[in-house]
Amino acid sequence: MMKINLVALTILMLLGVTCQAANPDGTYRLLKDSDGTVPKTNAVVTITFKESSSDVSMKAVQPGETVTDTGKFSVNGTSITISFKEMAWEANRKPFSLDGCTLVLPFKALDGSEGQGRRPPGIE
Repeated sequence: MMKINLVALTILMLLGVTCQAANPDGTYRLLKDSDGTVPKTNAVVTITFKESSSDVSMKAVQPGETVTDTGKFSVNGTSITISFKEMAWEANRKPFSLDGCTLVLPFKALDGSEGQGRRPPGIE
């Protein structure tokens, strides 16, 4: 498995450790949101998609704290529907892109003040 750095864009861009064609099946690491907000130093935020079960999970780790959440997702062409149980990260049939190993999702993960999405506690 190759490890690749991650970048978040207009929304949320993630880079996968395994690269897929049109489905986000795999694990992605958050680099930054579209406004340039990045995780704290020593914080790692990952999102894992499991196509076979339509499950999605999030794990945010920093020294002394781990935040996790789970949810569901579905893909229809270039649109994604995704929701988490605890986090306000969600999208309903919104455009997303997967280009090589770079995944861009239609919500912000780290900026709780604008747009959809809410950051994990302390992971800013």
